Amino acid sequence: MKVSPGMRLGRYEVGASIGAGGMGEVFNGLDTLLNRHVAIKVLPERVANDSDARQRFEREARLLASLSHPNILAIHDFGNEQGVAFAVMELLEGETLRQRLRRALPAETALDYALGIARGLAAAHAKGVIHRDLKPDNIFLPTHGSVKILDFGLARLEAPMTNEGDTGQVFSTQPGLIIGTVGYMSPEQLLGLDTGVCADIFSFGAVLHEMLSGRPPFVGSSVEVMNAVLNLDPPPLPLAMDFARGVVRTCLEKKPERRYQSAEDLVTALQAIRLAPAASPTALTTQWYTTVPSPAVARSIAVLPFADMSADKALDYLCEGIAEEILLALTKVQGLRVVARSSAFRFKGASEDARTVGRALGVDSLLEGSVRAAGDRLRVITQLIDTGDGSQLWSERFDRRLDDVFAVQDEIAAAVASTLSVRLQGTSGIHPAPARPQDPEAYRLYLKGRHHWNKRTEADLLRSVELFRASLEKDPGFAHTYEGLAEAYVTLGIYGALPPDEVMPMATAAAERALEIGPLVPGALATLGCVNALYKWSWIEAEAQFRRAIDSVPGASSAHAWYAMNHLVPLGRFDEARDTLERALAVDPLSLPIATALGVRAYYAHRYDEAATALSNALELDAAFPMAHYFLALVFTELGRHDEALDEIDKAMRGSHGSPEMTAAAGYALARAGNIKGARHRMDELLALANTRYVSPGLIAQIHAGLAEKDETLVWLERAVAVRAADVAWLGVRPIFDALRNDSRFHALQTRLGLDPPR
Repeated sequence: MKVSPGMRLGRYEVGASIGAGGMGEVFNGLDTLLNRHVAIKVLPERVANDSDARQRFEREARLLASLSHPNILAIHDFGNEQGVAFAVMELLEGETLRQRLRRALPAETALDYALGIARGLAAAHAKGVIHRDLKPDNIFLPTHGSVKILDFGLARLEAPMTNEGDTGQVFSTQPGLIIGTVGYMSPEQLLGLDTGVCADIFSFGAVLHEMLSGRPPFVGSSVEVMNAVLNLDPPPLPLAMDFARGVVRTCLEKKPERRYQSAEDLVTALQAIRLAPAASPTALTTQWYTTVPSPAVARSIAVLPFADMSADKALDYLCEGIAEEILLALTKVQGLRVVARSSAFRFKGASEDARTVGRALGVDSLLEGSVRAAGDRLRVITQLIDTGDGSQLWSERFDRRLDDVFAVQDEIAAAVASTLSVRLQGTSGIHPAPARPQDPEAYRLYLKGRHHWNKRTEADLLRSVELFRASLEKDPGFAHTYEGLAEAYVTLGIYGALPPDEVMPMATAAAERALEIGPLVPGALATLGCVNALYKWSWIEAEAQFRRAIDSVPGASSAHAWYAMNHLVPLGRFDEARDTLERALAVDPLSLPIATALGVRAYYAHRYDEAATALSNALELDAAFPMAHYFLALVFTELGRHDEALDEIDKAMRGSHGSPEMTAAAGYALARAGNIKGARHRMDELLALANTRYVSPGLIAQIHAGLAEKDETLVWLERAVAVRAADVAWLGVRPIFDALRNDSRFHALQTRLGLDPPR
C-alpha cells in the first residue's frame, strides 16, 4: 500500500513527506496518544513485498532500539499496519551535514560535530553495532541539540544482541559483498572483507577530512575513487587545519590495525585537540591515546618581527634580527614549542589581534615589540601576550647603547623563559648564547645579509653573499655569518643560478669554517648534506649530515625540509619525506616553502591530484609565490590540463622575472600541449642565455623530453651529469623523464648518480 499524508498507522497520523532514500521514506507525523510530533519511516512501496528488505528494515529498528545516546537518532516505536512496515522516531529539525557543507564550516564547529559523531560511534560500538555507511548524508545537525547519526540500514553486529526477545541472530553479509558508499568506505569494505569498528573509523576520517577541507578526500569517477581509497594517500588538509592532520591521517590509514582501534580512542584524540590547541600538531600523530595532554604542559610561543619606530624607518633589518635572535634562543628552552621564523614573520605589520594570530599559528603566547634608535641610543619595548584572552603576561622597556643589542636580546629571551617557566615542565632555561661578533657593524651587516637571504630571489641571494662577506671582513669569528654564507651559496647552486663547480665548493668551505667555530650549527650541517646529496651524490654521507643538523636543533624546520626534499625525495623515500615535512610544518605552519614542498613531494611521487591540492593550499598563503605556480604548471601538464599549465607558467615567470628554470618549464608545457614552434622558441632562448650565464643542460633536456626526442634528451642529460648540475639529483623520480625509464642509457646515468634504477 502506498503511504500518503492523512493516513493512520495505528495511533500515528501521517503528515507530509520530509525525505526519502533507498531504504525508506520519512514523513512528518503525530502521535495521537501522547500528542507529540514524530518522524515516521516506512518502506518504499517498490520493496514493500521484498522479504529481505523488510527484514533489514526491522533489524535497523531493533538496532536503534538497542542504542540510547544523545548522538544517535532515537526510535520510539515499530509496527506493521495494513501491510505497511513503519518505524517511529524522534522528529528532528535542522539539516544534514551534506547540506551544511555547502557553506563554509568553521574549524571549531567542525570539531564539535566530529566529537559528537565519534561519541555516537563509541556508543554504537559498545553495543556491537557497526554502522558501515557513515557519510555526511547520514549525519544530522539539529537546530537545537546535539549532532545525530542516522540510518543504520546497512549496520551489522559484531556479537549477538542480548535484548529480551532477540533471536540472537547476527546481521552480517556474505563475504565478497560490497556494502557502503564509495568514497567513504574503508579499503576492507571495498574488497568485500569482513568489517569491524575500524571500518567506521575510516569513514569517520573521510567525513572529518571533508568538514575541514571542504571536499572529500577521494574524488573522481567510482573507479578512480576506489583506486584512491585502496592505493593513494588523501590530499593534505589546508594549512589552517593542520592541527587535525595527525588524527585524520590515522583514521585514513589503509590497514585497519594502523587506525585508532576504538571510537573511544578517537574521542580522546579529538579532545586532545580541543583541550590543547597550542600543542604541536606532531604530538597528535600518535596512533592511539591513553591520556589527554594537559594544556599546562604544552606551552608554545611565536616571536613576531619587532616594529621599526625610528624616524627614517631604516632599522627593518635590526627589528627582524632582534626578533630572530630571541626566537633562536627560545628554541633551546626545553618544553617550549617555538614557531619558526617564516611563519611568525608572515604577520609583520599585520593588524590582527593576538588571539587571531595565536589561532593561526597554533600558539598560546606571543612576543612582540618595537625598536627606536636615536644616535647611538636604542630603545626596545616588548610585551608577552596570552593569546587565549589577549591579556599581557609581561612587559619591559630597555634603554641601551646601540652596541648593547646583544645583551638586550639575551635579557628579553631570559625574561620570557622565566615568565613561562611556571607552566613549563623540565625546563632548564636559556642555554649559553653563541659567540657574537665583536664589531657591532659586523653584526648589522650579518643581519642585513639574513634579511636578503630570507627573500630567496636570485638577486637577494647574491646581495646576501656580499653582505655576509663584508661582515666577515670586519669580524671573521662569528659562526653564524659563515653559516649564512654557506646557505646562500648552496641555495644559489640548487636554484641553478651559478655553476655547480664554482658555488658548491664555496658552500662547503663556508660550512666547514662555521663548524670549526661552533660544532653544532644546523644550517652549516644541512648545507653539507645538500652538497653531498646534490653535488657529490654521496647519499650516505648526506643523510648523516642532515640527521646531525636535525638533532642539533630539533625545531630547525629548514633542516627538516632540506632533508626531505634534497635527500629523501630524490631517493624515492616519499613516505619518510612526507613525515619529515609534516614535522617541519608543525613548527613552521605558515611556511610557503614547506607548504609548497608537500606538493612537490607528491608531484615527484606521481600523485598529481594530491600535488595539485597541496600546491593550491600553498597559494592560499601567497597567491604570487612563483615556485608553487611552477610546480602546479608541471602537475597540470602531466594531467593533460595544458591551458591551465600554461597559465600557471605565466604566473610563475612573472613572479621570478623569467628564470631559466621557468623558461624550461614553459618549453616543456608547450611541447606537451602540441605547440612545437613555441617549445623550440623557448629552447632557443635558453641556448642564447647560456652564452651569458650558467644554464643547466638538464633544462634543455626537459624541453627535448616534452618533444619526445629521446636521443637528444639523453645527450643533454649526459652533459648535465658531466657538470654535476643540481637538478639531475631528482632524475630517478622526475615525471618529465618517465619515457626514458626502460632505456639502458638512462639506467646508466642513474647508476652514476648513485640512484638505483627501477626494477
